[in-house]
Amino acid sequence: MFDRKAANRQRETAAQRLSIAKVIAEYGGDVDYRDGLPMRAGDRTAKVMSLIPKCRTGALGGCTWQCRDCDSNQLVLKSCGDRHCPTCSATSRYRWHEQLLSWAIGCDYLHQVVTVPHELNDLIAANHKRLIGDV
Repeated sequence: MFDRKAANRQRETAAQRLSIAKVIAEYGGDVDYRDGLPMRAGDRTAKVMSLIPKCRTGALGGCTWQCRDCDSNQLVLKSCGDRHCPTCSATSRYRWHEQLLSWAIGCDYLHQVVTVPHELNDLIAANHKRLIGDV
């Protein structure tokens, strides 16, 4: 059974740390995340921004695990599970970064991406060597 008092105590101990979730919880209500976005993207953004502050706070629920050996209880708060949440995606982001480092070339190099207006695509395609070079 979910113990709300224990969840609140755990939340209070985490209260000293600054996090993205706290910033969104504190100031996120003042921002309209749908402004200027297509309806579907705006709705998704608003949903993510509402989930992040609730992640592992007790607002999404939780459960208590009991140790078979010593009978101690451990409160486990549910996470939002969203891939955009910095709390939920931290482990996968770390693994992804480690994989990228393993692929890195053993020398200094620079990867640069340049975005040009769509209207120039035909011009660049027709004159690739002259405009971009031997890239």
